Amino acid sequence: MTYHSDHFFDIWSSLVEVLNTSELGIVASISKEIWNRRNEIVHGKELRHPTKIYNQALEEFTLYTDSLQASGKGRDNPRVESHKWKKPVENHYKVNWDAAVRSVEGRIGIGVIVRDHTG
Repeated sequence: MTYHSDHFFDIWSSLVEVLNTSELGIVASISKEIWNRRNEIVHGKELRHPTKIYNQALEEFTLYTDSLQASGKGRDNPRVESHKWKKPVENHYKVNWDAAVRSVEGRIGIGVIVRDHTG
């Protein structure tokens, strides 16, 4: 399967159409570890090898699914739905933001995206 997009949400929406819940969970876990690796690099930590990232993601996903089964919550196969971003109506805005804090270094990072009806 080959797919290209500059927006992770578009890629995720395509994956929802072709993968089962367990496979989506693994993709989500790997994506989280890739994001963590990116943050580690940004904050001056040592680069982790992709194999370590993959193995860590599989281990975390296994622990997660095991905990669901132990609690009795993993028995049902929830339906996964795809949601597509929609532009706000004219004269309205949508705002997405995120922040990170490194209190030891006294640093904070904030990212904000504001979109209008033109996208």
